[in-house]
Formats: sequence, structure tokens, C-alpha cells
Amino acid sequence: MAIEPYEVYAIRYAHHERNASANFLGGDPHDGPMPLDYFLWTIKGNGRCFVVNTGFDEVMVRKRGREFLLKPEDGLRSIGIRHDKAEDVIFTHLHHNHCGTHHLLPNARFHVQERLLRHAQNQCPLRDIGRRPMDGIFSYPQ
Repeated sequence: MAIEPYEVYAIRYAHHERNASANFLGGDPHDGPMPLDYFLWTIKGNGRCFVVNTGFDEVMVRKRGREFLLKPEDGLRSIGIRHDKAEDVIFTHLHHNHCGTHHLLPNARFHVQERLLRHAQNQCPLRDIGRRPMDGIFSYPQ
């Protein structure tokens, strides 16, 4: 049985210049440049296409002080995927920069681990540090 080849695309949509100390809770004693690039991914093959994470929008990029490079839906379009026709989206986790534009894929089926969803809904409201990465995704009581 032959295995169909798959194509994997990385779509870079935002960037942030910063030091390592900003990337880790509690800082980094070996501080130095450690910029971040933000990506969403697609996996195409065997007649299917999976979008992996959906990125975040320009409003959130600006709110977080990041450099906005490309609308995630324009990145998808550049490789022949219409965001309104995407059928399957896999979330690696539920931070704003991974699922912040989920609303732009109205016909998609979303795949997320049940434990991650429970954590996002129930555990993160207990600590502000747990809420911040999910800013704009979930509404928590104040």
C-alpha cells in the first residue's frame, strides 16, 4: 500500500523582537536576543487539508505590541485555501495566538484535546497569569 505524500506549510503572520527573559516565567539568567515568530500551519494531502492553529488578528497583535505581517486568512489564501471553506482545524493549545481567529473559519470542525479545553475553561480563571494567554478567547468572571 502506497502512502500518499502530504505537504506541510508554515505561514508566518507576526513577529516580535524581544529578549529571552521575556519568554520565560521568572526570566532567564542568560538573557539575550530571542525574537518570536508567529505561525499557523496547514497539512495537505490525500484529498484533505488540516489547518493547525488559526493565529491571532491584527487587533490582538497590536494590543500585544507585536509586528503584524499578514492576515492569517490571507496566508491561507496564498497557498490556495479559502478560510471560509476550511473543514478541519487542529488546535495545539488554546492561547490567543493559536486560536484567536477561529471565527474566520465558520465551516470548520475544531479538534482540541478535552483536557486542554477543561483546563482553559476551569483552571485558568484561578490565576491572572493563566488568563492572559487566553485573552480574547474565553470570558472569565472578574
